[in-house]
Amino acid sequence: MTTIRNYRNINASPLAYNTALNYQFSSQKMFLPLLSRNALFVIICLLAGTGFLSAQSVALEIETLIDTQAVTYGQAARFILEASEVFVTDSPEEAFNYAVQQRWLPVNVSANANARLDGISLLLMCSFEMRGGIFYSLTKNSHYAYLELVCNNVILGRHDPAMAVSGAKLLSYVGRILAMQGMYAQTIRQERGSESEDAATEHQSFSVENTILEN
Repeated sequence: MTTIRNYRNINASPLAYNTALNYQFSSQKMFLPLLSRNALFVIICLLAGTGFLSAQSVALEIETLIDTQAVTYGQAARFILEASEVFVTDSPEEAFNYAVQQRWLPVNVSANANARLDGISLLLMCSFEMRGGIFYSLTKNSHYAYLELVCNNVILGRHDPAMAVSGAKLLSYVGRILAMQGMYAQTIRQERGSESEDAATEHQSFSVENTILEN
């Protein structure tokens, strides 16, 4: 089964976006480099909350990923694209081909090859439609995608961009991005709510002024 979903960007002011983007995940102990039981439970809830899978199937896939020392590009594409609600399929090959068509993966890689950290970084940035700095925006390069995720604390600390990525690491990256985007959406709702209140107050003041002038 294959499903393509349109991922909607939420338009917000730079203030709302930067507030969410600059959030430091170091204070959130649930996302550790080595996943604890509590961290796994949180990630299961986050992924199941997106509505693309039941909690049971998410837990089953997470167990499989945890036992994986080095994920392939096919595995990474299938999990990331479904977590971002962009492309839903049971086939790692189909997910990989979709990512290649979208130019979300480095050139000359195969579905069965071990995924590099910088390659996964590019796939994460593109799948979750994350904004980047000027160099990433101009090049959409896997190296700059890696640096963006380091700067935003999705990847904790500096690593070799060419290193293989374990399933546990992949889970932690996806979990942090889901948490960041959840906070981003909450910031937007709060900002829009404030704007609505200001507009209502302004409208009320205008109505009072008109009533006074008519009298």
